Amino acid sequence: MKYQSMTTNERFKHLRKDVLDKTQLEFAKVLDMSHAGISKIESGNTALTEKNAKIICKEYDVNYVWLMYGEGEIFSTAKQALIDRLADEYKLSEQKRKLVERILALSDEEINMFTMSIFGFEFIKKD
Repeated sequence: MKYQSMTTNERFKHLRKDVLDKTQLEFAKVLDMSHAGISKIESGNTALTEKNAKIICKEYDVNYVWLMYGEGEIFSTAKQALIDRLADEYKLSEQKRKLVERILALSDEEINMFTMSIFGFEFIKKD
């Protein structure tokens, strides 16, 4: 399934209904919302707030980037959970969060090229 082609609201509904097998009422309780509020999000009449997205991700170990943008796996890995905590702790914007994820995926050689181009020095690998 192409999750990026789905809207956030569609991913929200897919997660609730097809992945977690939860009723709208069960989801409403977790988010401290009304049943109607869940219905409005799923129908696209109301946007999923960042606060509610973070509650869902924390409660069900869902990957925030998947929920909001359709990228990556539905559920967080240990690495993803660590990045989530880092982003929360430092109040990272989505742009900074993605930058951190991309930097962590770089090889040592790519890190050296990156630091050379940005900072004018390279890290020397110590054996």
